[in-house]
Amino acid sequence: ILHMMADLTIAGDDAVFGQTGPRMGSFDAGYGSVHMARLVGQKKAREMWFTCQMYDAQ
Repeated sequence: ILHMMADLTIAGDDAVFGQTGPRMGSFDAGYGSVHMARLVGQKKAREMWFTCQMYDAQ
């Protein structure tokens, strides 16, 4: 979620992104998941949140 709030994200070729909060038993207080749904769509945001899949920088 943090990199979605930034205007610019710079990542290395081997960088990976994903939801670590659900893996650790944490939850989003509300704004981050709402912002993610606005950026990628409700269905994709739920998929990203529930599956905790990691995504490469591409």
